[in-house]
Amino acid sequence: LSNVDSAKLSILAQNLRDKGIEWFKKQNIKYIDDPLKAAYQLFLTKLGISSAEAPIVQKQRKKLVIHSNNFCPTLEACNILGLDTREICKQLNEEPTEALLQQLNPSLRFKRNYNSLRPFKPYCEEMILLEDS
Repeated sequence: LSNVDSAKLSILAQNLRDKGIEWFKKQNIKYIDDPLKAAYQLFLTKLGISSAEAPIVQKQRKKLVIHSNNFCPTLEACNILGLDTREICKQLNEEPTEALLQQLNPSLRFKRNYNSLRPFKPYCEEMILLEDS
């Protein structure tokens, strides 16, 4: 992320998206009737974390709210380089994560609350949404 600009972030995000989809295709994913539950399990599996590191703090019929407090290489790099996670995470990670979840169901969306993001808060508030198709 050193000397990164919007164009470089866009290229990095596309690489992350492609790698995530490639990773998904190699997995033996067990489909669950509940798309939000399946998306949450995929989210945890891809990041290699436990539910304790990214607990669901709110569950609605079409929305999960997660408070992630796991180790995050993007957060570490931003801290070291003096970059703002609110800018970097939105440009670098949001779309690739959503693209991965959409491998399960095209109606899934991934969002972050950029007012509740580390290092400004003790967790990153992330949401998995199921939109009407």
